[in-house]
Amino acid sequence: MIKNVFEIVADLLKKETKYISEDGKFLKAVVYSDVMTMDEKLLNLLLSNERVKETFFKDIKGTLVFDKQKFAWFIESKEFLPDSYTRYTNKIGLTRNGEFISKINDVVLDFPYKDCYLQGGQDKDEQKRKEIFYNEIIASDEINRLLSSKVFTKSKRYHGGGGVELDIKFKEEDNLIIKGNNLIALSSILKRYEGKVKCIYIDPPYNTGNDSFNYNDNFNHSTWLTFMKNRLELAKRLLRDDGVIFVHLDDKETHYCKVVMDSIFGRDNFISLVPRITGAGATANRADYVLRKPYDFILMYANDKLKIKFKKINKGNKVYDHEDKYGKFMLGAFQDTGSDSFRKNRPNLYYLIYVLNDGTLSLDKVEGSIEILPNQIKGKDGRWMWKKEKFI
Repeated sequence: MIKNVFEIVADLLKKETKYISEDGKFLKAVVYSDVMTMDEKLLNLLLSNERVKETFFKDIKGTLVFDKQKFAWFIESKEFLPDSYTRYTNKIGLTRNGEFISKINDVVLDFPYKDCYLQGGQDKDEQKRKEIFYNEIIASDEINRLLSSKVFTKSKRYHGGGGVELDIKFKEEDNLIIKGNNLIALSSILKRYEGKVKCIYIDPPYNTGNDSFNYNDNFNHSTWLTFMKNRLELAKRLLRDDGVIFVHLDDKETHYCKVVMDSIFGRDNFISLVPRITGAGATANRADYVLRKPYDFILMYANDKLKIKFKKINKGNKVYDHEDKYGKFMLGAFQDTGSDSFRKNRPNLYYLIYVLNDGTLSLDKVEGSIEILPNQIKGKDGRWMWKKEKFI
C-alpha cells in the first residue's frame, strides 16, 4: 500500500530519538523548534526522502529552499488527519497573509477547504453522498489519482444525417460531448487541449438551495467555493492566450465568485459583469422583504485581456410600431413562459378572458363570447403574465 506524506514524514521523524517521547509519542514542540531554527540534522533527514523533498523543498536555480512555514503547519496538525482537514479557519472573509482584515487594498478570499479538492457527484444521487475534501498536502496522492487522465469509454460519433458510429477513435477535428464528472473530464482533456480552447461557458449550480448543489453540510457556501475554484483552475489551463470564459450565476454567489476568479485569472483580466434578463421568480411573492430579480449575471474574464478582439454587433432597439389612445406599443405574448409560469406558482394569474363578437377582449362574459384560458405547459396549467387589474 502506498504511504501518504504524513506517514512518510512520521517514519522519518521516528529515526531521530529526540523527537519521540518515552511513551512513543511525537514531541511536536521539539520538531517545531528545529523547524524554526532550520536544524541541519532535521533538514538532512527530510532531504533523505524524494517525496518529502518534492513536497517541502523548492529548487531555485539549483539551490533547494526549505518551506518551513508549510512544514510547520504540517507537523502542528493532528497526528492522523482526515482527508477533509483544512488549515483555513472556519470563517469566510477577506485576508492578507492569512489574517482577516477589514480595510486594505491587497486582499484575497480565504474560506474553509480552500486548500482542498472536492470531487463532486456526477448526478443527483451521488450528490447526496458524504463528500471528502482532499487536502492538497496531506492527500496529494489521492488528488494526483483524481486528476490523472482517465480513459473515455462507450464513445460514439454522431453524423449530421443521423448515423451513429460505435467504438470509435478520436480525431483532432472531433467535437466532444463528455458525460461524467466535470472535474475528472476537465483534467482528462488537458493533455490534448491545454492552451487551445478559445471560449468556455459554464452554467454551474447557483447554490440557492433549490438547484442541483445539494451538499447538506455545515460549510455549504465554502463547499461551493471549493467546487468552483478546483474547476476554474483547470479551465484557465485550457484557455488560449486570447481565450475568454463566461460563468453564469445569480446574485447569491456572483460577487464571491468574482474574487475567486480575480485570484485565478488576474483582476486585470476581468472584462465585464453582464446582466441577463430573466423571468421574475415566484419567491418574490412569498415574503415582504424579498424583491423580484429580473436578472441573473455572467462573469466574463480573459486569459490575457490585451489579446482579445471582439467582433461587436449593434442590435437595434425595440420597435413600438402600434399606437392607440394609450400611446405606442408592441405586440407580445400575454402568457408567461418563465421558470415559474405555472398556475400553481401564481394562482391569481389564472383567469378567464373572453373574446367578444366584435373581436375585442374582455374579462366580462357576454352571450356568444369565447372563453380563453392559459395554455397547458407539459400537461400542467399555465398562467398569464399580468393580473386582472392590468388587463385593459
